[in-house]
Amino acid sequence: MKQTSATSLVLALVAFCLVAGPGCNRTAKYVEWERTYGGPDLTEPVAIVRSPDSGYVVLANIVDKWTGAEGVWLIRLDDDGDTLWTRAFIIGTATGANDIMPSQDGGFLVSGRTGGEPFIVRVRADGEVLGNCTWPDLCGGGPCCIAEAAESTVVMAGEGHALNPAAFLQRTTPTGYVFWAATCSLTYEHPWFRDFARLAGGGYFICGDDFGLGISETGENLWSRDYRSLGTVDFHAADTAADGGLFLAGCVYTDKGSRIMCARVTGTGELMWGRQVDDPPASGWSVCASSDGGCYVAGGTDETDADDGIVVKFDAEGNIEWQREFNGPEYGQFASVARARDGDLVLLTSANQELRVLRVQP
Repeated sequence: MKQTSATSLVLALVAFCLVAGPGCNRTAKYVEWERTYGGPDLTEPVAIVRSPDSGYVVLANIVDKWTGAEGVWLIRLDDDGDTLWTRAFIIGTATGANDIMPSQDGGFLVSGRTGGEPFIVRVRADGEVLGNCTWPDLCGGGPCCIAEAAESTVVMAGEGHALNPAAFLQRTTPTGYVFWAATCSLTYEHPWFRDFARLAGGGYFICGDDFGLGISETGENLWSRDYRSLGTVDFHAADTAADGGLFLAGCVYTDKGSRIMCARVTGTGELMWGRQVDDPPASGWSVCASSDGGCYVAGGTDETDADDGIVVKFDAEGNIEWQREFNGPEYGQFASVARARDGDLVLLTSANQELRVLRVQP
């Protein structure tokens, strides 16, 4: 019965006619364009990435409100935000994506969990789903993220069992052949896995609530860092800086509520600076490095009446250059931010169960 529901959802989504057009309400002159993409019920935005040739790919999780079937939705956009193709797929029960990256063949790799098991799905540049692979022996409850490795392989990282907090890692081909696997215990006050990034000097960085881990090219634990000196922090995202360090984005909990927190760390995880955005109450959900050595943090306000989008620009020293809020019913919290080739920002949000993408001048 569950299989029938899942199949019905996929067929309905493939047949759905996507409607996308310029937004009616532009909140500022620096918004170049914005598009709305209506489709599946109960849509959760996950990420937007720049495609290898041109345009972008949007990743979202979907749930059919009638059957409860869960799946993954991809939208390929051109540089103007117009739809090139859409794809929806379901691997099994409780399918949810966490990450997406371009692959060496010009397509894309999507990672996540299905039925508690990590998965990778291969998608061609034209949207054809080539196949998927899962690893039943790596069950857990945390996210599964991927990063590029040598020779067209990837390293997958995710959180293990909650009763024995650990991060698992494995280097694998997109078709499922595993070169090595490793496990790293998370002996921290808040041992929650959040994001995974490749270090410019080689190796990988695991981002947690209030800690960071350095991992070698072969899965060995190189170093660990504690960021509790910044307060009660909850880092959600990491991005590699041009000089080999990293930018972290999340929030810090104060007696007045949560505030955006951005931090800059070296390639070995040492804290260089941390900056709190005092107003408004908000959380940072995504970060990307800027061309001038700083970064952009995108997230959402935590106001009592509505959750609106917010973007903050930090310079290389951690000073706030500007911050912009996107208010109104057509904007929710920004789930992801990417840089266009000319330096513009592309932001992903949702409102009224529809995805919304904006391209803005920085």
